[in-house]
Amino acid sequence: LRGIAPGDSIAFRLRVGNDESWIDGVRRLSGGNKAATPVEPGVVRKPVAAPIAVGQQMPDPEWVAADGRTARLSDFRGKSVALTFVFTRCPLPDYCPRMGRRFAAARELLRATKTGPTNWQFVTISFDPGNDTPEILRAYGSIESGRDADRWQFASAGGESLARIAGPLDFHFSGDGGTFMHNLRTAVLDPQGRLYRRFDGNQWTAEALAEAMTKAARAH
Repeated sequence: LRGIAPGDSIAFRLRVGNDESWIDGVRRLSGGNKAATPVEPGVVRKPVAAPIAVGQQMPDPEWVAADGRTARLSDFRGKSVALTFVFTRCPLPDYCPRMGRRFAAARELLRATKTGPTNWQFVTISFDPGNDTPEILRAYGSIESGRDADRWQFASAGGESLARIAGPLDFHFSGDGGTFMHNLRTAVLDPQGRLYRRFDGNQWTAEALAEAMTKAARAH
């Protein structure tokens, strides 16, 4: 990055592997606004609602499940819930696809623990309802879950419903040329629908998620 300053126009190559993506071949095209303010990568600063703290109640908006029926968080009262946001066209393996892989691995850990709780649920919500119809979600969910729908719901939400669930978890996104810029947020809720833990970004592990869900499932 020698010779490149904030605000410069640059070109680069995007490399996409099976599990990660990265850029190389960065080169400066022209100078720009030297006063440009750096922005956290992938985050669109578009506040929707104030994030909630651990222990606070999550809102209970409706969404459309992959089977076409209306669903909401209160359908899973009595269970710990892991909730994350994706869009099915996401091309980068370390963003939305990684959320799916971690959910799948955490689910296997929970199912393999014979003495662990059984009152848990995974929910993957698409924030691209215009493309991610129930039919698309069924196909996507079948791949992500290995054709095993046990305690894993795929759904989509938009408009006010999405705002009511995304804002409290500090999830932001914006359309950008047919795709989306977005941050990554995964939440664990306790059986009463309160926020138990929030995982930001993509560096958390399936083991950490499974542990949080186990503890949340036993919370009162």
